[in-house]
Amino acid sequence: MEKSLSAITLAQVVAFANFLCIIVALIKIKHLTKSLKLFALYIFIIVAITLAIFGFVEALKTYKIYLFFLPFLTYFQIQDTSFLNILYYLNNSILLGLFYNSIFKKTFIQNKQKIFLFFIFIPLIEIIVYFFIDGVNKPGNINPVIDSLFCITLPVIYLWNWYQDESSLLTKVQKNPYFLLSIGLILQNLLSFIYFLTLEKIFQTDPSSYELFTSIKSFVQLISIYFFLSAFYYAHYAKLIDNRSSTV
Repeated sequence: MEKSLSAITLAQVVAFANFLCIIVALIKIKHLTKSLKLFALYIFIIVAITLAIFGFVEALKTYKIYLFFLPFLTYFQIQDTSFLNILYYLNNSILLGLFYNSIFKKTFIQNKQKIFLFFIFIPLIEIIVYFFIDGVNKPGNINPVIDSLFCITLPVIYLWNWYQDESSLLTKVQKNPYFLLSIGLILQNLLSFIYFLTLEKIFQTDPSSYELFTSIKSFVQLISIYFFLSAFYYAHYAKLIDNRSSTV
């Protein structure tokens, strides 16, 4: 599947925007709570994976390196970089799982053990699906849906508990880093969920609509990253929120 120039350019802009998140997080590092540091690490890994994929593609343009990887690419019938998407899925399930496990209220503590076990099983399920169901040589249909649903469910659970906790409402939503991060995650993963469900059908019936949808997805990702940047900017409010949560 070849990407258009505009799609590649937007992907680069998204990658740069994620890099800006790391810069802002470093500037605000003195104000970062343990939870926000986990999210900063999550963003850092996204950037690292993106750079690794870009480097891999560029390296394959060198004939000797291409010959070195050719047996591997041929054996697994790999035609694009979608076989590396599992790295994004594992980063989501592990790092976001740890992040939300750390910010759930103490009133939610009775369910934390079940949730933690859930966090452990999701990466294992994704690995099994990757090797034995979706396959390593194609984007797959199951793992993208599992990943999107996982990344939507956790912030929704947080927002629901946030809404029910009166002390949380004392901090304006635009200054609540956890609220901002949750909204950003819901935005980009809700569209990703729709994107993965309709990707193959759209591409087969109308390639131009596929490119348009890909561009819209990238723009929504940029909006989500704006929420991430805002969350790190207001990082100093996180300790206040954590202190209120610890007294519940």
